[in-house]
Amino acid sequence: MKVLMISEYFYPFSHGGSEWSTYYLAKSLIKKGFKVFILTPNYGSKNQQFWQSIQIYRLPFPIKLSKKNPQALSPFWLSNFIYQMFVVYWIIKTIIRNKIDIVHVQGNYFIPSAYIASLILKKPRIVTLRDYIALCPYGFCLNEKRNYRKCNLFEFVNRELPYYLKIYSKKSNIIKKILILASAVRAKIVSFRLFYILKCFDKVICISKKQQKIFKLNGLKNTIVIYNSFEGLKKPQVKPKNYIFYAGRLTPGKGIDLLVKSFTEIVKKNPGLRLLIAGDGLLRDEIESFIKKNNLRSKIILLGQISHAKVLFYLRQAKVCVVPSVWEEPFGRVALEAQFLGIPVVATKQGGLPEIVIDKKTGYLVEPNVKSLKEGIIKSLKSNLLLRKNLKKYYHIFQKKFQTDVINKHLNLYQSL
Repeated sequence: MKVLMISEYFYPFSHGGSEWSTYYLAKSLIKKGFKVFILTPNYGSKNQQFWQSIQIYRLPFPIKLSKKNPQALSPFWLSNFIYQMFVVYWIIKTIIRNKIDIVHVQGNYFIPSAYIASLILKKPRIVTLRDYIALCPYGFCLNEKRNYRKCNLFEFVNRELPYYLKIYSKKSNIIKKILILASAVRAKIVSFRLFYILKCFDKVICISKKQQKIFKLNGLKNTIVIYNSFEGLKKPQVKPKNYIFYAGRLTPGKGIDLLVKSFTEIVKKNPGLRLLIAGDGLLRDEIESFIKKNNLRSKIILLGQISHAKVLFYLRQAKVCVVPSVWEEPFGRVALEAQFLGIPVVATKQGGLPEIVIDKKTGYLVEPNVKSLKEGIIKSLKSNLLLRKNLKKYYHIFQKKFQTDVINKHLNLYQSL
């Protein structure tokens, strides 16, 4: 069987967990005898490349990115109608050229293009969603108090947007705020369009039960849960160094500010402990100022945006991995990677994280606040050896749940279409 995966970003321009989840899925399918093709924009590489047994086709794109530190572009570039119609042509061309059997979209903004192309050529179409953009571009409305219901356009402009400006754009002048308003309204309209096109797909894959619950509550019924996978690295465990590790965007939704504040209290009783932070984002300047103000330069190390290989390198040597998400995390890939590497995890009870971490066995699940996060990290440091022993015992469970079951569910889905 031949599968075409359409991804907004892919090697060598992978800047997040979504691209690596796509990669691990492709590799697993290839081991089962599938032929996998990736179609992705060309941000500055070869038009075609055979890499890791995956045939990559890169379609023309006007903007080039750095391979060393690829940053995500404004959604405008991938979601505008003109470019999406251009992508339709390339999808059709790729399907015909390679006699593709199934179209599998990995992301959001190529959903309309894939729908049109697969409809014309009468090909099965599925999509894996790894966020909530098809419900709301901001997602503040998707919380328990609102029963996870998406906002309408009026609520978005009157409640979501002011909150976004307060949290993410405090110092914006009036001109910038007007531009943010215009782009926000456009983004909400794009979300409406994506949501209704999703209903026309054969199947929508959610990457956690919590994510599926949120989409179902908002009226999307054609969903199935298939977790992200990870190829367990068969290397011996190394002696942990005295640091805890965070990898992710430096934004309020990811809870990095809560982690830094809780660490400030923890380090008082653990003076040799360090916090390593991998990632970049809106809060970087604020965190740097906090570090300087509290004289923590030798304790909190900002690694910046680093490659996936380096993330795994630092993760492997950590005492604890912390995932302090405040928003309803659709999955939490770094928590999965940590556990496969034998590293205990402290994660909040948000989104899909409780489906990955086994509370009090492979780590601790905590509330998204400074006090609870601090207590969880302290517990994980004290019981570190026991947690690591548990992780060895549970390895086969993770292997079945996030490797064997994942590929088998994809195979069953593909064969049913």
